[in-house]
Order: sequence, then C-alpha cells, then structure tokens
Amino acid sequence: MKKNLFYSCFLAMAVLLPQQVFPQKKHYILNVKQPPEEECTTGTPAAVLQSQVKIFPNPTTGELTVSFGAACFNSSYVIRVFSMDGKLLQLSEVFPVQSDPGKKLDLSAMTRGIYLLRIYGKDVLLNERIILY
Repeated sequence: MKKNLFYSCFLAMAVLLPQQVFPQKKHYILNVKQPPEEECTTGTPAAVLQSQVKIFPNPTTGELTVSFGAACFNSSYVIRVFSMDGKLLQLSEVFPVQSDPGKKLDLSAMTRGIYLLRIYGKDVLLNERIILY
C-alpha cells in the first residue's frame, strides 16, 4: 500500500521514453523516479488548517469569530478581509493558544455584501467567502 501511495504521490515526476525495441510503433515505457520516503505526505497543511478553523456566524450582521483548533496552536496566522474587487479592508494577526483559541473580527462598519476572508499561515492559505447582511 505504501509503495502504491508513493507512485501516486509522485506521478508528476514520471518521464515517458520511447521504447527502443519497436521504433516504428508509438510505444512508451514509463520510468518513475522514486523520491525518498519522507517527502511523501498524505495530508496537506491547507487541508489540516481547513479542518481546524471554524468561521462563524456566516452570514453575519457584523461580528465574525475565527476559532482555531488544537493543531493550529502556537503558530502565527494573518487574517485579511478583502472586498470582491480585491481591496484589502481589514488586516489582523493572531497567535492562537489554548487559553485564547480565537479572534473576533468587527465587520459592522462595512456595507452589506460578499467579502473574501483569507487566513495565511506558514506555507498555508485558506480562503472563505463571508456574507455580511
């Protein structure tokens, strides 16, 4: 099973070479370079972050809470709120710990509409649409 996971993770490293035995036909041999075992991961940091971050209530009337799970503790994250035309409207930094796992955002000064909330961490990006009514 682990060997099959290896091949599926790194199929992009495969190189197709024309077969020397039948040069008149279009046959190919698939040569797969197998990387070291520690480079193959089954979960991406973005998937872990998405499962650990809760954004509520959405839709909201103005106050939005971003709550981080235990896997996100002791890491720094930047939260940015953008309008749909790409303008940065709000920027905040959060360092979630067990005693304070969340961040409250006040969006009440913004007009009703749809906004994009982006959470940046080390090598991780999470996008979420926020509806303000």
